[in-house]
Amino acid sequence: MKIVTVGNTVFEIVTRGDALLATQPGGSAMNLSVSLARSNVNVHFYTSFGDDLLGQSIKQFFIQNRISTEYAVIQGQTNVTVGKLNGSEATYEKFKTVQDYPVFDFSRSIGADLIMITGSYVIQGPKALLDNILAFSSKYAIPIYFDPNPRSPLQNTHFNILINHCMYFRVSEDDLKYIPDFHLQNGAVFIRTNPNQVTVKHNAVETTVLCPKITPICTIGAGDAFNAGFCSAEGNFEERIKNGVDYAQRVCMKFEPFI
Repeated sequence: MKIVTVGNTVFEIVTRGDALLATQPGGSAMNLSVSLARSNVNVHFYTSFGDDLLGQSIKQFFIQNRISTEYAVIQGQTNVTVGKLNGSEATYEKFKTVQDYPVFDFSRSIGADLIMITGSYVIQGPKALLDNILAFSSKYAIPIYFDPNPRSPLQNTHFNILINHCMYFRVSEDDLKYIPDFHLQNGAVFIRTNPNQVTVKHNAVETTVLCPKITPICTIGAGDAFNAGFCSAEGNFEERIKNGVDYAQRVCMKFEPFI
């Protein structure tokens, strides 16, 4: 299986009060890519990070996790974020606000099985990036999996365009308060998650799986892990949901945002 992922890579510091809990590469697409790679998926991760000491650490992390740096643009300074845990939930502070949007050559990923777009990188980026992704998807008939993971209300033409083109759309119950009314294309798969259950709706048929009860210590990366588990699994929707839930719950029991 070959999957294309697109997004920024940051260096993430996780704290609780005055305690330092973890320092590691982060970002929604990065978390997703690591979990996919650890599931033996061939990941083509189109990303960028700095040509600095933190960037060198990220590059080495990629190599250790079998993620090729061939698709990464390495220049400038690395974004740094601090995730401050309150219970198991995190709020974020960013220490580099200039977002990098290099021009990616997706033609190097002909034959991919899926394009996964998660987080805000694409929907807040330049129209040229979105057009490039959609053109690649259309030309080579590669379906798109879209999880916007919003942190504020979405009123964005990029979001509306992606909704009309994605074949898989995943949201959590918390996400829905930020998402305007939407309509998916015919045949699209709608995935709705909460801590208690996951429901997949496809062609008016719903599949629901209840989640085992756990007490999470950290939820950073849980949604990304679900996406990786769902998309790397084979079988029917029930089996794919169960794999996604397993991935998410494994991440919830540690401070690393990937399986």
